[in-house]
Amino acid sequence: IEAAANEDLEQNNVFGSAYFVSQDGEVLFDRCFGVSSLEKGTPVTDRTIFRLASMTKPITSVAVLTLVRDGLLSLSDPVSKYLPEFSELNITKVVDGRLETVGRAKNTILVSDLLSHTSGFGCSMEKHAMMKPEDKTTPRATVDFFLRAGLDFEPRTAQSYSPLAAFDVAVLICEKLTGRDHLEYLKSEIFEPCGMTDTTYIPTPEQWGRVIDMHGKKDGQSIVLSTEKGCSFGEYPCTHYLGGGGLVSTLYDYSLFARMLLNGGMGINRRVLPEELVKTMGTPIVPTEIMNGRERWGLGVR
Repeated sequence: IEAAANEDLEQNNVFGSAYFVSQDGEVLFDRCFGVSSLEKGTPVTDRTIFRLASMTKPITSVAVLTLVRDGLLSLSDPVSKYLPEFSELNITKVVDGRLETVGRAKNTILVSDLLSHTSGFGCSMEKHAMMKPEDKTTPRATVDFFLRAGLDFEPRTAQSYSPLAAFDVAVLICEKLTGRDHLEYLKSEIFEPCGMTDTTYIPTPEQWGRVIDMHGKKDGQSIVLSTEKGCSFGEYPCTHYLGGGGLVSTLYDYSLFARMLLNGGMGINRRVLPEELVKTMGTPIVPTEIMNGRERWGLGVR
């Protein structure tokens, strides 16, 4: 690990990193490397906050599974049961910078399709490039954009990564069924049971002071990429509770979430999920016919 970490620093692939290895409850390796701020030279510590980016997706998936736990939904439910606007969708493609309708989707999107990247919703980077700032303000705005943009393929006939949109649909379902603010729901149902105190969409001023600079690389040298004010992920405001990105956390905080999964759903303070739902989360759901290779999607994880 030290050799890999130092090589990344020497090659300017990162200017700061942190590693944590635990096995059977024993910490085997816990070390930080480099700096969190190139300008200030602030060293990375166990309190440094990182952008989780797509490691937000497993947390969103657990949030959906808590709804299964409570009998509020089934993974095999059609999304249109909770969001009627998903009842009739077109499949489209981008031709010469414009959307062209291929036809009407025959299959309805299931809740499980959102988490396994088989929905066809929000996979096209060409469609992502068509988004305007107002389409990024809230999960509702992003989902509405991709409803207008259309599906990229017939649900469950292919697998293609949905960076944000499909998981924003999951957030809308969570908020509708719980009647609660999504961040507050995550805090009470996942973060608090796991003992996670530094994981959030909206950092406090103190937490912002611990967020590592965004790393970039130019001419072989590390640089700091500029980030939008009030945004932890791209141009999406922190108040947009992205299902597929947007959370920030320390390495230790996230290790508590990982430990909960490893322990079959048992957090430090209380149980988050029944063990059978954790097994379901980590069981491949995408058929080998449409996703070959050594990795297949379960629910938000491979």
